[in-house]
Amino acid sequence: MVKEGVNNNFQWAPGQNKMGFLVNQDLFVLNTEPSKHFLVTQLTKNIANFSWLPNGSGFLTSAKENKQLNSDIILSKILLRSDRQKPVFMHFYTVPVGENEIVAGTSQFKWSNDQQWISFILNPSASLSADSNTLCLVSADGRNFQHVDEMLDYQEWLQWAPTKSFLGYIGGFGREANINKQGKLVRVPSIHNELLTPKGYVDRDLSWKNDRIIYVSRSKEFKQADLNKRPLPSLYEIDISTFRNKQITNPAKHEGDFAPQFFHGQLLWVRTDTQTANIFVSRTDNMKEIAWIKNLTVASAYYSKWDWEEVFNLYNGKEA
Repeated sequence: MVKEGVNNNFQWAPGQNKMGFLVNQDLFVLNTEPSKHFLVTQLTKNIANFSWLPNGSGFLTSAKENKQLNSDIILSKILLRSDRQKPVFMHFYTVPVGENEIVAGTSQFKWSNDQQWISFILNPSASLSADSNTLCLVSADGRNFQHVDEMLDYQEWLQWAPTKSFLGYIGGFGREANINKQGKLVRVPSIHNELLTPKGYVDRDLSWKNDRIIYVSRSKEFKQADLNKRPLPSLYEIDISTFRNKQITNPAKHEGDFAPQFFHGQLLWVRTDTQTANIFVSRTDNMKEIAWIKNLTVASAYYSKWDWEEVFNLYNGKEA
């Protein structure tokens, strides 16, 4: 056992045998090199969240300036050196919080693939965060900061394009995943968002194929009080150069297709009737569906948002 009380943010460093993790609000780094014998070092305290820098040289962290609910959020870089040298702490950006605002912390951080922009979510208190959070962008040099939109605090609903500074996300107020949830696109440095979801529909998951094509899990918007009677989604392909939308899967009426992921020329997704689940796979040029993994346990759900990473997580070899 390495450490007790670790929260759900633990990350491998890019290309290294090191792991960062939080215990309560204390940030630790674990070195698993054979010569280090699982060396654990505490770096700092009172951290709200963190992510590794893209080159693995250290961390970008967030922390409250003080204990006041409306205190600013301080973003800092921690640069690691040798085990015998103390890390270097550098202020990166101060996120201003208004007098009448409540911000408790941030999500993890996601870099655009050119590493020029960083996306993250500002979280209010736990109860308020269930209905609305603020999507933000900050430039990698810390000179440009923007509030972008409201969205729920789901990391998988926030995705950068494979090579360009295009940010796809699912925005909208309210905790229900199948009401008022729209797929949107921001082409940074422009902060103008472009709507991807037709009126009367909601998007519930998304994944990039390339810099031009996005896959979404989409259903009709239906404000039926009984969650079990609301429509389940199908997968759609969106061409962001023409905004052409095409339905590409047709599950049975009692089934829905969720969590699309494009990997090595193939599209994978979860098909569920809410009682059991299967992983389907298909080449995108013919969409001949194959049931790949059958009879998965259904993930836990919160207002029709299933956390499918609990039962299926595709390792792509690039994630920290």
